[in-house]
This record gives sequence, structure tokens and C-alpha cells, in this order.
Amino acid sequence: MSPRKRPFDMLATQPLTDDELITWRHCPRRHWLERHASAGCAAPASAIDAHGTRAALKATWPSAHYLPPPQTDEEWLDAVHLTQAWLHSGELLEGEGHALLGACVASKEGARARIDVLSSGDRGLRLGRLRLATAGHDDDIDLLAWWTHVAAHAGVRVQGMHLMLIEQDFVYPGHGCMAGVFREVDVSPVLGTRDVPAWMVGMRQSLRGPQPGLPDKLECLRLSEHEAPCPHLSHCGLSQRVRDGLAPDALEVMGREMADVLRAMGYRELLDVPEAMLPDARRRRAWRAILADRPIIEPEVAAKIRALPRPWRLLRLDTIGHALPIWAGTRPYQVIPFHWACDLVEGPEAMDHAPIHHHHHHHLAQGTGDPRRTLALSLLKVLGTQGTVFAYNAGFERNRLLELARHLPDLAGPLEALLPRIIDLFQVLRAHAYHPAMRGSWSFRSVTRALAPEVQIQRFEPPHTTPAEVFAHSMQDRLSASDVKRLREALLLHGRQELAALRAILRRLVQADRR
Repeated sequence: MSPRKRPFDMLATQPLTDDELITWRHCPRRHWLERHASAGCAAPASAIDAHGTRAALKATWPSAHYLPPPQTDEEWLDAVHLTQAWLHSGELLEGEGHALLGACVASKEGARARIDVLSSGDRGLRLGRLRLATAGHDDDIDLLAWWTHVAAHAGVRVQGMHLMLIEQDFVYPGHGCMAGVFREVDVSPVLGTRDVPAWMVGMRQSLRGPQPGLPDKLECLRLSEHEAPCPHLSHCGLSQRVRDGLAPDALEVMGREMADVLRAMGYRELLDVPEAMLPDARRRRAWRAILADRPIIEPEVAAKIRALPRPWRLLRLDTIGHALPIWAGTRPYQVIPFHWACDLVEGPEAMDHAPIHHHHHHHLAQGTGDPRRTLALSLLKVLGTQGTVFAYNAGFERNRLLELARHLPDLAGPLEALLPRIIDLFQVLRAHAYHPAMRGSWSFRSVTRALAPEVQIQRFEPPHTTPAEVFAHSMQDRLSASDVKRLREALLLHGRQELAALRAILRRLVQADRR
């Protein structure tokens, strides 16, 4: 009788998956932790699993079959058998319109792969990785190499491997016609640089050994504010660093290039740097604010703001860029505004009241057609022809207005007339203010956290964590009317909260000379 296997031996001999490969390649520690927490037999959803994506793939392969991602070992076994049966039928090689989406293969060496697209080519079966992007990534090549290796050891020989990317010049003609939205890139010549057998050995050895140490490159600490952080940050003792970001007096507060210069000169802490060593007024102002541990807002900014024409309006825009366009005449990832929110305040006197007296306006597209004309008309009506429009990082709003003007030539004059009325609060703050709590970041969220801490801007619930993702989700046919209403109300609330932050920041500027 063979000795009973220890738990880590069992974990190390369970099937390895393509999703685990990417985790292991980035962080063996995370792979080890997740294997010890769960067997992880479920296949993660990929781009092909979205209904809209499958509809687009049908334009290339009208007779394509689709296998949903298996969630249990039994479902994996069923999916593998279905894949084998379909391949043995010979249907895949009958013509260009046939393909298998989500084909599942398993090798005797204990590896699994769920392949995005398995189709026929001039020389046999072709294996494709779908990426809803205009360029590929190293992870895509790794996956293709893994898929090819596992498929070969499962008896499925493929003659071509390619990435399917978005064709950026594609213009959607409407009526569901998606032919031409994807372009293929042959990656067969580079797959030989990937040593899949060595990866498998490395993954097994890692699982049999003790918990790996932290990787040299802490990618988990360099996430955008919209990316989901690694769930193991607390275990690794990194959660405090992620939450706090830069220390308020870190050299990097002056910018990475400046930090490198100062470090090369022998400085290790910002407060040891003489003010005269800093090259411009903005950095010197930040240095003084950090030294005093209090915000600095130069009093002269108040008079400059008060002199601006009235009435005052505060504006925020939300946009979406579908990988697969849904409105006729648009391109992949074309930036389309779908929501604006605007507050009207009469002028500086309104800032003396708490809460600030204002009139709120908004427009949120219904999602049933190209929203640009209706949105532009409603925005022109509210912004009028006089007064000042405040925005944060206003280049974004200006560019969207210019794009609307090009798309709607009959409205180009009024839209372009708005541009000189827009004042960028981002530029105003950089020229006159700094708060140590910003920690070197000028993002709207960082500035709000520092200068308007009383305003709470909601974060959307995963997996839809941005306004664009929430809006796209709200347009799904399968949603109930109550779900759509809930999502739209969340978008409108988010717009009101962002405007509340803008009002609070503007108030700080207007009252800067009263301290």
C-alpha cells in the first residue's frame, strides 16, 4: 500500500491550468497561496464568453460551436469529451465557417487548457487567442504556448497559432455586421521561445516547497485606482503600503525624475533637501507645505477666481469606449460621452453658504442608440452662452467637445464656443496650491481626499468598477428593469458626488484670502 500523500503533494499533483500559469509567471507566491486555499478547478471566463463577443465571432465563423467554461472537475471531463467528439466528427475541417469556441483539452501529464478559438486553416487546425485590444501582451504568447503544448500532448495537433486583435480602423456599419472587426497576427515563429515543460516542472516544484518569498518586482503595488488589488496583500504585509501610497515626505513626491536627481546628489529624505535645490515654484510650494505639515493655498488665487465671468458652472463628463462598437459609424475604442453632470452656482457669494446653493442638471444616455446628438443638445442648453465652466483636468472635456463638433457639424459653432469658457481647476491648483495628503498625486481622487475630505465619492461594486463598465452592464438585455434602474441611479449619484467635490475644491480657492 502506498503511503498517504501529504496535502501539499496532493496540491502539487492536481491538474495545472492556463490561468494558473499566468499567476505563477507573475508571482509564484500568489500561485502557492491560492493553490493551498482552493483546488481551483473552475475555468475563468475569457473574452469569448461575453455574449457580444460571441456574436462578433460568428461573423467570421457562422457555424461556430461554443462550450461554456467548466466550473467543476466533472464539467471539465464533460467539456474534454465534447471537444474530442467534435474534433473526431471532422466537422471542424469541413469549411471556413466552422470553429470551436472554448475547446477544452487535458494532457496525461496533468495540465488543462481552455482554448479561445480552434478552427480550420490551409494546413490543418489553427489555434487562436482572442484579445479585445489593438496590441498583444507577453501573457498572450505564454498562453498560446501553453495551449499548443497541452493540445499536442492530448493528441490535438495544430499547424498555426495566432492572436486575434481588434482592427482599430474598423467602422461598424450597424445591423450586427461585425465582419472585419478582428485581425489575426501569426505568432507561431515566437512560440519556441517559451519552455512550457520547464514551466510545468517549476510550478510543481514551487507547490511542493515552502511558501515562496516576495517577488523582486512588486507588481501588486503598481495598480491603477480601478484595478482590483491582489487579495493576499495583507498576508504579505503589503496592505499598508498599498493603502498609504507614497509617504508624504518621500522624494518621489517631487516626481520620479526629480527624485532620481536628488538621490544621485546624496539626498535620502525630502526634508533634508534645501528649498533652493528645487527647480520651480510648484515643487518649492509642495516642499513648504510638507515642511509645515499643512496645506498651502496662495491667497492671490481667490481674486483671480472671483474675477471670472458669471454664472459659474461645474462640469463632469463620463465616456465609454467599446472594444466592439455598438453604434453605427463608430470605431473600436472610440471615446463616446454618455453622461454629463453640471452644477450651476451664481458666483462667489454662493460659496459663503453651507451647503453651497446650486442647481443640479444631468443627462444620462438611454443606451438604445448613438447618444452624441442628444447629449450635445442637452449640454448646450444647460451651459448656455455666457459664464465660466469649471472642470478638473479640463483637457478631457475640451477634447470630447471638439470630437462632438467634428461629428455634428451643424452644432460645431456652439460647441467650439464653449472651449474658451472652460477653466481647468487642475492647472489652477498646480499653480497655487498643495496639500501634504496628496502625496505627490494630482489625480481628482487624491485632490478630493486632501482638499475636500468631507465629500465621499462612492466606489462601484466589482466586477464593474468604473462608470463606463457600469453603463455598459446596464445595457445588457438580460437585466431586469429594477437592475437597470439601480445601475443608472448609481451613475447619477456618482456624478452628483464628483460635482460636490468640485464645489468644495472651488470653495477652498475662493476663500483662500480669508485665512
